[in-house]
Amino acid sequence: MLHGRGLVIEQDRKFTNKLQDEEDQRFPLSFANGLKQAMTLLRTDGAQITVAFVSTAIPPANGVD
Repeated sequence: MLHGRGLVIEQDRKFTNKLQDEEDQRFPLSFANGLKQAMTLLRTDGAQITVAFVSTAIPPANGVD
């Protein structure tokens, strides 16, 4: 059994909408459209993010690591 959540950091709404519409999601996903939003999610108590996918189209973090 898989534990935790996946975090998808992607600006392409068509792509993230397709992922959200998947009926057979064995691994729950959270979504962020940028690095600042992703950092907020990661810092949330109980986020339980196990893996993150960061799109290559996301602009530089400008100091957010």
